[in-house]
Amino acid sequence: MGITGGRGCTGRGVGGGGVGGRGGSGGTGGSSLGSSGTPGLTGSATTAPVTAASGTGAVAVGPVVISGGVTDHVPVGYVCVTLVGAYFDTSSVPDVAVTAGNGTTSGHVTFDSSSTPVSTVRFGVTKSSTTPGSYQVSNIVATPATGAGSIEVAVTYGTSAQCAGDATSIGTSVAATITGAAVARVYGATADATAAAEVEHQFDASATGCPGRVGSRPIVLATDADFADALSSSYLEGSLKTGELLTPPGFLSAAAADAMRTEGITSVYVVGGPLAVSTAVVDQIESMLAYQCGGQSPLGTGAPVHIKVTRIYGQTEYSTAQWVAEFPNASTVGSVDVAGAFTGTNAAGGSGLYNDTSGNESAAPTGSAPLPTAIVATGRTFQDAESASVLSYDEHFPILLTPPTALSPHVVSAVDALGIRQVVVMGGPLAVSDGVVTSLERMGLGVLRVAGHVASDTAVQLANLEMAPTTGHLGLGWAGSGALVVAPGGSYSDGLAGAVFAARAGPPPPRQRGLQLFRAR
Repeated sequence: MGITGGRGCTGRGVGGGGVGGRGGSGGTGGSSLGSSGTPGLTGSATTAPVTAASGTGAVAVGPVVISGGVTDHVPVGYVCVTLVGAYFDTSSVPDVAVTAGNGTTSGHVTFDSSSTPVSTVRFGVTKSSTTPGSYQVSNIVATPATGAGSIEVAVTYGTSAQCAGDATSIGTSVAATITGAAVARVYGATADATAAAEVEHQFDASATGCPGRVGSRPIVLATDADFADALSSSYLEGSLKTGELLTPPGFLSAAAADAMRTEGITSVYVVGGPLAVSTAVVDQIESMLAYQCGGQSPLGTGAPVHIKVTRIYGQTEYSTAQWVAEFPNASTVGSVDVAGAFTGTNAAGGSGLYNDTSGNESAAPTGSAPLPTAIVATGRTFQDAESASVLSYDEHFPILLTPPTALSPHVVSAVDALGIRQVVVMGGPLAVSDGVVTSLERMGLGVLRVAGHVASDTAVQLANLEMAPTTGHLGLGWAGSGALVVAPGGSYSDGLAGAVFAARAGPPPPRQRGLQLFRAR
């Protein structure tokens, strides 16, 4: 899904600068709203037009400034501001202020409710300025009327409080542009088929883009019946530079089997024990021939080459996460310096730059060197670990699981084995308690909490960390590819295999990533 806009977006000035919204840049100073109905009266804006994607929702625009000259002034009466192509978000009431001259206003902005949704607001001019004066309308929040197109601001004045009767125009200009974002839906008829479609989308067999190389093409396989085993698998996928397929416990899904053939898979890494992926499934895979990338001909010219299977598992989801983390060589663990993110206290009393909850984190690590980093999330629910799967895949941070109230000993073992010195805790204190954070601190670890009030908010906070600049050690400095990967927050299956889809959303070099976010159910 292509995204245009947001913080730091570049807007194209209209009439040299135009009317704009917060976050836009481009165009300097103010500029005319358009042809004025009265010489000497002008409308201008202090920001450039903002560009946002279709489906963005409310967009902040303005402020709008109406100015009079030496001899021409806004007379006593009413000034009306009308949105064309959008409606006012009535939960946000605009403000009016006298910014120059000795004129006075009614002191408030009123929504014109003669039609709904509301597209016009007005304010009264109770005294006309006798010197060059100006009035500013700010805090304008607009909801686009259509999926794509321009939002214009039209300013008029007159003697009637009924804005529809105003006959004198001060001007009109584009305030925002809503782009029709391209949406690419990747899916299958079942969870297993969706996982296969995600893998095949990212590793295009028709273009010989299968994972790995000839004779050594890996894939990860997990059960579709539960989320626990697959939560930590994105680290393994990233280490192997491959994706993940899903299957029922008792038999190999047709979608997984077909994808293995098409992608020329030679090695399958099963995450989970025999109750998750049965021995019968393993036997079936091992009896399958390995094919060339594209699936048209078997691999090799002599004796048949069969697919090899390696099983990685523990007795619980916590021990499985440990063994998955320790399976690749410890030297593959990624490092990062985000010491600048360990700062601030939020309104709930919690600490950290990417934490909206009351949960705590540690003090910033000393020094300025990148530290080997792991992700710690609850094993009770899937959302937090799943939203971190792209980070795990791309930055090679293993995902370790713990119960909410007591640090899992498997986390302790993995941290020691891998030489971890910093952890990113996903979720608030109900997901990972302050007691768990304290236990991690006692191990000498820097602990950064990334948390929102609900799972989708946590995913957004993680995206903020990923996109924050490396300057000041605030974040990872990911360069956005313009892609946003969205999966449902109420079910786990589609997102389990989605890490490869988002992590490979933009081709290197330079490395660009898409962001995987989960919407609330």
